[in-house]
Amino acid sequence: MPATDYQEYLKRFTSDTFYPQHYVVVITSPGALSSPADGFVDDLNAEGYAVDGSLDPTANPRSTGNFPSTENLSLAKERANMRWEEILIQLSSVIQPDLQFNLNAAGADEDSEATTMEFVLKYDRPEYLKTADESNPGVFLYGDDAITRFIARALIVDLSRNRLVYNPTTVNGNSQGPIITTVEADKIFANISAAESNISVTLLTQVSDTAL
Repeated sequence: MPATDYQEYLKRFTSDTFYPQHYVVVITSPGALSSPADGFVDDLNAEGYAVDGSLDPTANPRSTGNFPSTENLSLAKERANMRWEEILIQLSSVIQPDLQFNLNAAGADEDSEATTMEFVLKYDRPEYLKTADESNPGVFLYGDDAITRFIARALIVDLSRNRLVYNPTTVNGNSQGPIITTVEADKIFANISAAESNISVTLLTQVSDTAL
């Protein structure tokens, strides 16, 4: 291979393969929904909020040291966390994000659901971010559009999983504590279009040229 051709090949190979890209994601709540569509999205479950930051230096900065005050609020928090897990599954469907950071469920605490869910994704192989557009056969989505679609898919499905749910209901003066039960988390958007109108994904160009 001539030297000039090799240099061009090396430039393209390095550009496409060894430069990660970072994306800011913001998901906006559709508003208060009734059970089992309540809870919105949250990276913390009830146990995550209950960690006491004054005693545990590894606690999430948003932890409050308190469990949800009712069983229904505890179930809502589990549903929110189930949707977050489903988002991560969808975001890893073609390539796993190298990192998720700056997570913030704005307005959320152990009893309240967030108004927005914001985080940053880092993909070290962004050329793999590609998915078929089920709304337009034969069309593919790339980069930020693919990420938007992955998240939308996670929010238009009904989920059912066995979960460890904190139940503060007292029996003979004692809290029942955590119980294992099946939790249903219904979709929070009716379709892809409705979900994507509440999802914003932005490429951070100022850091996308940072080599591994």
